[in-house]
Amino acid sequence: MVHHLDITARLHRRMLEIVGTALPLMTSARADADLIGLAHLREEMVQAMDAYCHHVHQLHDAGSLVPDHADLLVGGCVELRSAYEAFRIRWVHRDGIENWYEYRLSAVVMMKQVRALVQQAETSRVSRPSRAA
Repeated sequence: MVHHLDITARLHRRMLEIVGTALPLMTSARADADLIGLAHLREEMVQAMDAYCHHVHQLHDAGSLVPDHADLLVGGCVELRSAYEAFRIRWVHRDGIENWYEYRLSAVVMMKQVRALVQQAETSRVSRPSRAA
């Protein structure tokens, strides 16, 4: 089972890395905002979340996790993807510069949700004992 946990940790680190890259961009003055860079990071986050949720569903379907933990991970994926999709839809056609302070607040809240999911998943990580002896 260690292999699955390493993949999980790697995917968690990837999402946190994207958040860590985006956060300094949120402190920019409105005129200096890197909207192209932020758009790229949003797409990277979608890819990272898709990979993470796919992995979680694989673990769930394989019965590799204790049921309570599997339910926590799957539920967390569904909740986070829904929140992130709502965030993306909200901002895809709005002018980030004109609404910079609102966008910045919205993005920071979303980053906190990503961090909270990873922290919750990492602190409750438990796998089933290996069946091979």
